[in-house]
Amino acid sequence: MPAKLDADFFENNVRPILANSCYDCHDDTAKGGLRVDSKAAFEKGGKHGPVVVLGDPDKSLLIQAVRQTGDLKMPKGGKLKPDE
Repeated sequence: MPAKLDADFFENNVRPILANSCYDCHDDTAKGGLRVDSKAAFEKGGKHGPVVVLGDPDKSLLIQAVRQTGDLKMPKGGKLKPDE
């Protein structure tokens, strides 16, 4: 997928979910050492290490956390909707 399409997909589909469900804890407060309000911070990860494993979403800590299949259960207070 071309970079422009990737950026558009992120801005239109991913950033709104992060803003609504994640920024309260993972912006400048960086709970768990993780910020998701910038690409660089997102790629850096938090105290549990990188949150995304490129090419293998099932091994990505972020996916495990939002699916609530691992030790971390995010977002706090409930699950994302299936379409998110």
